[in-house]
Amino acid sequence: MNLRFYSALKLAKNIARYGGIYTILIHPNITRDKLRFEKGFIAAVKDFFHFASLKQFGSFWAARNEVDIDVRDEGAIKRLIVTSPKIIKGLTLQIPSSWVLKEDSNNPIKVAQEKNALIISRFFSGTLEITLQVR
Repeated sequence: MNLRFYSALKLAKNIARYGGIYTILIHPNITRDKLRFEKGFIAAVKDFFHFASLKQFGSFWAARNEVDIDVRDEGAIKRLIVTSPKIIKGLTLQIPSSWVLKEDSNNPIKVAQEKNALIISRFFSGTLEITLQVR
């Protein structure tokens, strides 16, 4: 395997811990070794990486920049009102660690909580209301 493979994999795991972006640029001047590196790297990270083109990232960032978020404070209940004029998927919102997602069977958009982050994993546009309970 390419000498850079293990250091690239170690760096990828470190970046994945905080949800960063890892860009690989491979010039096709030496195909066999670079193709072996690419296939091995993808196999090693496919379970915890999201793969996208530059166009897909650009579309996500453009949509993300237009998202508005309001918080309606109702004491122990917090309601996040997320408005996106453009279609977006995979939006992550950082919330206080004392806020816990309340399941809402009426909400057609799947929202998941991982520690102090909410992840909106489906495509949506328009307004989404997310209900949270303060611990």
